[in-house]
Amino acid sequence: MGEHGKKILQATVFDEVIAQEVLSRAMERGRLRGSAGVHATAVQYVPLLESLLISFVDHSAIALPIRNYPELAALNAAELTALELGFGGSALCLQTRDLHVSIAGLVSASLIAAS
Repeated sequence: MGEHGKKILQATVFDEVIAQEVLSRAMERGRLRGSAGVHATAVQYVPLLESLLISFVDHSAIALPIRNYPELAALNAAELTALELGFGGSALCLQTRDLHVSIAGLVSASLIAAS
């Protein structure tokens, strides 16, 4: 029973034939959605700024101050230099610490802190 005692009917179709045109449109939507995310191309620790410089597919870049992020502030200079991109350019990774941090999450936290 659903909300207010109403029955909810669910139809499940497993053998629906999908036309090539429908499949092509769905694949294109998936491709566009996948390209809309954060896809960094490089990460570099800049000691002078005590920041990570992250560049993206569109040739833009951002600098994130290490001190603003507890998970990064706990790392030493060698570890910051060893950070790599992972998960298709959507995360910063440091295997020696089993660290995987979402770049979108870092940027989002930065925007929240700035407001």
